[in-house]
Amino acid sequence: MQNLILAVSYWLHSVAAVIWIGGITFILFIAIPASMQALGTEAGRLTGEVSKRFTPLANYCIILLVITRIVMTGLNKRFSGFGSFGNTWTLVSTLKHFLVLGMIVIHFYRGLVLTPKIGRTASANEKASLQKLSLNLVKVNFCLGMLVLLSSGFLTVFKRIRQLFTPPSTPSTNSFVKSPKALLPLICFRLRAQALFLHIPCLIHPLS
Repeated sequence: MQNLILAVSYWLHSVAAVIWIGGITFILFIAIPASMQALGTEAGRLTGEVSKRFTPLANYCIILLVITRIVMTGLNKRFSGFGSFGNTWTLVSTLKHFLVLGMIVIHFYRGLVLTPKIGRTASANEKASLQKLSLNLVKVNFCLGMLVLLSSGFLTVFKRIRQLFTPPSTPSTNSFVKSPKALLPLICFRLRAQALFLHIPCLIHPLS
């Protein structure tokens, strides 16, 4: 049951991240340039409507990301606790959480503070300045989103490396007598380690 909950949490977490970061990418690189090219000075109305429709969806994605992350972190044995950097996985995971927190703060600042302020502003120059600030914050969120995805890649790599270089438990004598195949994982691990160290000198001083 625990594995099922973890699998569903990973799935929902990935879906929410794809929708949120993908939506930011669509607005920044497709919706805004296309509307400016097609509508000119009226582009702001179209992008405003797109943002109004995307913001509630992004809010739901953020809630889903937070809930699933809590579940995934609680069920992950590699996580040693916030503020405890006992392993690289925990350090990278904590940095990833801070990046996501920054994205959330920027998102709600734009939606709850900046957008209403733009609507109340009467001066055209001040409104243009605030709109430029809002666009720059979208760009910042896009960059943070890319860093979040990069950190997810590092977490996956750390998991693979740990699986590759963690030796399996040595079987007892009784298990070896019953099944000689029980020693095969340990033999394969030692062969991989020996092959790695044998190739290191070749990389430093290649044979002619």
